[in-house]
Amino acid sequence: MLKTISKALCVLTLAGLMLWSPLPSAQAANNSCYYISAETDYNANEPIYVIGHKEPDTDTVCSAIAYASLLQALDYDAKAVLPGKLNAESKYALQKFGVPVPDSMDNAQGKQFVLVDHSLYSQSIAGMPQAKVLAVLDHHTMGDIKNANPITYIAKPIGATASIVFYEFEAQKVKISQPVAGLLLSAICSDTIGLKSPTTTDYDRRAVKKLLKLSKIKNLRAYSNELLEAGNVYSSLSPKELAHYDYKVYTIGTKRMGIGQLHSTNPEQLAALEKGLVPYIQENFASFDVDMYFMMLTNLDSFATKLLCFGDNSLATAQKAFGQASDTIILPNAVSRKKQIVPPLQKALQ
Repeated sequence: MLKTISKALCVLTLAGLMLWSPLPSAQAANNSCYYISAETDYNANEPIYVIGHKEPDTDTVCSAIAYASLLQALDYDAKAVLPGKLNAESKYALQKFGVPVPDSMDNAQGKQFVLVDHSLYSQSIAGMPQAKVLAVLDHHTMGDIKNANPITYIAKPIGATASIVFYEFEAQKVKISQPVAGLLLSAICSDTIGLKSPTTTDYDRRAVKKLLKLSKIKNLRAYSNELLEAGNVYSSLSPKELAHYDYKVYTIGTKRMGIGQLHSTNPEQLAALEKGLVPYIQENFASFDVDMYFMMLTNLDSFATKLLCFGDNSLATAQKAFGQASDTIILPNAVSRKKQIVPPLQKALQ
């Protein structure tokens, strides 16, 4: 399976929709233009900013930092930046491995970027349509990011963008430091729920096996639980902060759809979150600037998700998407937004 997935890697030139196989490792190690070249509008006199999606999660933050370090090793002037406030889980990972918090950036206009963990303008910071996008590394569906010239596009249907970054280090034969290994491990653990999510692949498992040694983390389950506990700060957050805590916006045709997700192993905590969120989102729905808002309340013990629906036709859309007639949408074995929630909702709206 791993060989099949590895062969599936392609670099997609958006301008011509042409496909290349990945460069052999030895060749790639001596040819950094595999990443970024003059053909991509790259300006060597300006820094390259590596950035993830808004409402940043651990995969977005750690992948950006790790990929910036790879570009630096390849002699690019690269810098990771934050697209928003660092959440508690990401903060824990950075502190554990002694990595400074990157600077924040809220407008991309006139700068050049590598995007990680997203390829949608709706998930990027303001001004991205007026910026140069040189490359994208992602594990989601292809978005609407465009550029006048060809760009490097590396995408794989796997558990985390951090896994893609790990294999890019291997392809370039660049040594991964302990702090960077720790961040990549944290990102994969977070996005795959300790390799238990249905999005997890052998590709992720192989990366984690190597990263455990490089990061000097002895027990994957114990560290995954550390991350989960560090990230569960919901009781200290306002309803507004909870509604935006892990939140992404998708555009389907003329419709804008927002999807948030909160998770816990404690059913009582999930019930309390619902009690506080429902009135807030109902009263402040217009502030989200979407047609529909869906909130996933996911139980990490049972792997069941309760889907709260807000906005005109949102409940009917969810009922159609998931084949349910009840006004209460309960989805068994559903923990992945990108794989189990977004595609059925997109299909129902098309």
